[in-house]
Amino acid sequence: MPRLIPASYDAVLTWDYEADGRGLTALYDKSKKAQWNATTDIDWSIPVPYGQPLPESSAFGLESFRRSPFRGRGIEAWDAFRWEFQNWMVSQFLHGEQGAMISAARLAEAMPDLDCKLYASTQAMDEARHVEAFSRYLREHIPDRYTVSGPLDALMQDLLGDSRWDITALGMQILIEALAMAAFRTANAVFNDELI
Repeated sequence: MPRLIPASYDAVLTWDYEADGRGLTALYDKSKKAQWNATTDIDWSIPVPYGQPLPESSAFGLESFRRSPFRGRGIEAWDAFRWEFQNWMVSQFLHGEQGAMISAARLAEAMPDLDCKLYASTQAMDEARHVEAFSRYLREHIPDRYTVSGPLDALMQDLLGDSRWDITALGMQILIEALAMAAFRTANAVFNDELI
């Protein structure tokens, strides 16, 4: 069911279409050249070993198991847990990326000049690709997707519901993106899934 988050802020239209020379034009051009396509630039044929045991080559994963409460329950319990954990984390990545997409779109709406609007639009498109990629991964490779966690949901409601676009932007970039970067590092260390 969709989440409605009321927001009140001004949309700014500008009729000045000249570059202002603040460097955002170059950044916008660079961003256009660096665009990627989630459909064609990701090798979706890579198999996801969902439910498979932890490979013996995963030293970090095996050491994590040895130090975990699952040690007494056996490696099978650890494998079930780590796949469920991956399912939950990737689901939260998807939900957070949607929040980042909405945040970037609001920046495009609220920025006072064209250069800022153009660059914010490229950021919204980049976040849209993240939503597309995580959504496809979950749809094609994970049996059940988790709903947004309570804390992430509350944080996004607070940030996206704020009437000040700068609070929304800073909150998404400083709080949620920082949490996501830490979670991505954790995922890289514990997931044994080449596609993700």
